[in-house]
Amino acid sequence: MSDTADVTTVELPDEISAELKDIVSTTKRGFDPAARMRNRGLRRATITLFLNEEMGPKLGWAHDLSNGLGNVVGREREGVIGEIDKLEADRDHIVSQHTALNAIAGGKKTAKPDTKQVDIEIAKLTVERDKLIEEMNATALIIKMRAVPPVIQKDCRRKAKALLKITSKNIPEEMQEAFQETHAAFLMSVLFESVTDTESGGVIEATTYEDAIEYIKYLPSGQYERLDIAMGKVQYTDAISREIEGQEDFS
Repeated sequence: MSDTADVTTVELPDEISAELKDIVSTTKRGFDPAARMRNRGLRRATITLFLNEEMGPKLGWAHDLSNGLGNVVGREREGVIGEIDKLEADRDHIVSQHTALNAIAGGKKTAKPDTKQVDIEIAKLTVERDKLIEEMNATALIIKMRAVPPVIQKDCRRKAKALLKITSKNIPEEMQEAFQETHAAFLMSVLFESVTDTESGGVIEATTYEDAIEYIKYLPSGQYERLDIAMGKVQYTDAISREIEGQEDFS
């Protein structure tokens, strides 16, 4: 009997062989950079959009206003949420004044800041706010978003220009509004992971360009503004001016 055992060579199917070669290649390199970049942890966000236009202004909102450079230049407030936001700012002012007086007093004891009345008003409005939110949640849309890599964001800009047949680098002034709407729709089609209708319980897990155009056309204006801000934040862009975006082709 021979001391050397016979070794039988087994031919693997081409697809398995290719997969093994890819595993070996990736192992030798340590990791696959392209896959690592594509599958990295991307930012997620969820936003509830209220469709009840009658109650929407009653609930209201509060958010910063920014100029084209992204600098905060003011704050917009509306409805109950706006009132609460204003009262909270007033309370913060009272507390900061008390802190300043303490500093001037050089450590001497001063009367505690009197925020009792403000706190009472905030508590009342908070109850009213929660009731309004509960009612509005019954007919709302819940949108879950996930950021996409810059290459996909650039592709959305290219698609918008191609659809509108814009060949110049800059967006013509008369095409700005159409470009902004088209670009936003393409972004929604890649950012949205799911859209849930709380009234019917239905869920859409893939948003088409046509779906997105419907959201842009029919969402209450204040709710579309909230969605626009949320989309910017999930992509790590903060309050970029729509006019600047329309004028410049970053691709």
